[in-house]
Amino acid sequence: MILIRNSQRIKSRFTCAKTAVLLLCLIFGQTFSIEYRVAVESVLDNKEYGGYPAEDGTLFFVRNETEIGIKVDEGQNHQLRSGFSYLQEFGAPESADNFHLLLYYQYRDDNLFFRIGSFPRASSLSLPDWFFNDSAAYFRPFIHGAVVNAAKWNTTFNAWVDWTSRQTDEIRETFLFGGGVRYDYDIYFVKQEFIMYHRAAPGVALENDHVWDNGGLSGGAGASFREISFIDSVILGFGGLMSLDRYRGDGNWHTPAGGYINASASKSFFTARGFFYNGKSQRMHFWGDPFYTVPTFGRLDLAVNFIKNQAVSAKFFQSMHFSKEGGTGYSQHFILNAEIGGNFNK
Repeated sequence: MILIRNSQRIKSRFTCAKTAVLLLCLIFGQTFSIEYRVAVESVLDNKEYGGYPAEDGTLFFVRNETEIGIKVDEGQNHQLRSGFSYLQEFGAPESADNFHLLLYYQYRDDNLFFRIGSFPRASSLSLPDWFFNDSAAYFRPFIHGAVVNAAKWNTTFNAWVDWTSRQTDEIRETFLFGGGVRYDYDIYFVKQEFIMYHRAAPGVALENDHVWDNGGLSGGAGASFREISFIDSVILGFGGLMSLDRYRGDGNWHTPAGGYINASASKSFFTARGFFYNGKSQRMHFWGDPFYTVPTFGRLDLAVNFIKNQAVSAKFFQSMHFSKEGGTGYSQHFILNAEIGGNFNK
């Protein structure tokens, strides 16, 4: 009975999505072009850390994203898009809670990109793992809010908001917001990123409960090289990050900071990445990677890209995580992405 009810809920939501697309086609039926996109992502992520500072576990799932977009102006810059995303963990029961409607407006030209509504995260916003860990990206692959990216004079600016919970009597109001800037000159780059998570009270106040602001600020610089000796590409970087954590019960801002260095090198189908952090333990409690809660942390990734073309990519990487507190931990990741798309005009 539960599976039948869940199936009925999924069918109902899918019918709503199709109805919205048909209405848009009728409204803008005079001149428009239609784009379609179907994407499938399958992930196997096995974590063996020994229990600290992150928990062990295995994630194995497949996720679908299907979209139809209608360009409604002669310049083809304004677009309305609708679709859905569904995630199924292997071995878990089917659940309508894993079905998410995508419905948003998009504007794009050579210098400006803007989205508002419910839209895919991967093609809209990229955050470092100290702000937004891989599990959060897996299970919240969409944004409910808005994002804007502007590019000018070799500089890219972005600002965004992601509403994660609407307030009820029992449920808290929560949302994420942030922004960043990146400047590129020849092979060199400088970047800065900011994130904040606002966790407010539920509608019915709780005793000794207060608003919590938890986020961070990071900055870095580096250089990207092409075709050095037998290596196809090399990226070198360094920077710092700082938590911005305030529980309004005491009103104090906690701002632990530290520095990092990172490097990556690629040759054909192989990539090696290294990262090292040293400083104070970070306090990005809700969304950040838990390894940054230790004062010294290192990571090495060895990746193989089995398939890499316009439609399909498949890669495996072995990760080794090093910390004084937790010793050496390991994780294995296999990620397959397949996508088709196209358009036609009316």
